[in-house]
Amino acid sequence: MGPRDYKTIISNSHIHALENGSLMIREAEQNDAGFYLCQATNGIGSGLSKVVELTVHVAAYFKGKFIAQTLKKGESANLYCEAFGEVPITILWSKDRQPFDPATDPR
Repeated sequence: MGPRDYKTIISNSHIHALENGSLMIREAEQNDAGFYLCQATNGIGSGLSKVVELTVHVAAYFKGKFIAQTLKKGESANLYCEAFGEVPITILWSKDRQPFDPATDPR
C-alpha cells in the first residue's frame, strides 16, 4: 500500500488528531482495526511516513436477551446460545451448576 491508498482522517467525537501528532481513538470498535499512515513534513527534505497497524480485540458477547421457556413433560425445547466476538469462541453449557456436554448427553 502506498500513501495514496489511505484516506485522510477527519477529526470527530470518535477519532481525533492531537496537536502533538498522536491519533486518539475513543471507545475503539472492531471496524477501527487496520493500517494507519502517519506522515511528517517540515518543508526540508522529502518528509517521513510510517504505517501503524491497529488490532482491536473483541470479547465474547451476546446480542439478544435469553428467553425463559416453559414446556410440558414429553415436549422438546431448543435452547439457543449464540455468541459474537473474536474467534475462536467456545460455548459451554451447565445445568444446575454442573457441567453439561450435549454431545455426550443429548437427552
